Amino acid sequence: MRLLSSERVPEPEVMESVEEAEGYEATASDAHLDQIDNQFVTYILSMGTKGIVLDLGTGPGQIPIKLAKRDPQLRVIGIDLSTAMLKIAVERARQEQVSSRVFFLKAHAESIPLETGSIDLLICNSTLHHFQNPVLVFNEVNRVVKEGGGVYFRDLRRPPRILHRLYTAFFGRRYKSLMRKLYEDSVRASYTGPELRQLVAASSLCDARVFYPNLSHIAIERRRLK
Repeated sequence: MRLLSSERVPEPEVMESVEEAEGYEATASDAHLDQIDNQFVTYILSMGTKGIVLDLGTGPGQIPIKLAKRDPQLRVIGIDLSTAMLKIAVERARQEQVSSRVFFLKAHAESIPLETGSIDLLICNSTLHHFQNPVLVFNEVNRVVKEGGGVYFRDLRRPPRILHRLYTAFFGRRYKSLMRKLYEDSVRASYTGPELRQLVAASSLCDARVFYPNLSHIAIERRRLK
């Protein structure tokens, strides 16, 4: 799939070492990032979320754990390619006493090991820019989500090249060292609105809308039918 722009710069491969994963998990616990995660969880719950939720690119598992703690009726599955990240996620779920309702699997987003139509809501937070072939991911998402089920991706948005330095200086002002580098790399690898709309239109999620939930993020949403 050819994008409308060639400015997007793919990010490096997934973190696999324990040291990298623990370093990421430590910086991801920053209060500002925790607040951003809480906003994401609040929005997900406002969608009338019920049943089984699948989180793509779950990392150290903070989103599934937060959802399970906020709503005891939910069951949440997180998938990721990093064994090191998943080990941290499993331990965090145990510590937060939600292991009976939160599960983690090592899997690729293009080939999710779940039955067709088995998920009520699929979510993805700040991982979309990692996927090498988003159209294949969107098609797989459409497969595993129930008919009438919900979908919500939220990711960083990429500004015009001329504004990149000012944009990252402002929205990344709270980040330091490793997290600042990760943030800047992620912005370069993220999508613009026209690019993402083109990808969604070419997929089985063509009925989903692409919009900007705020100045720093872009989102794909398909609401769950009542």
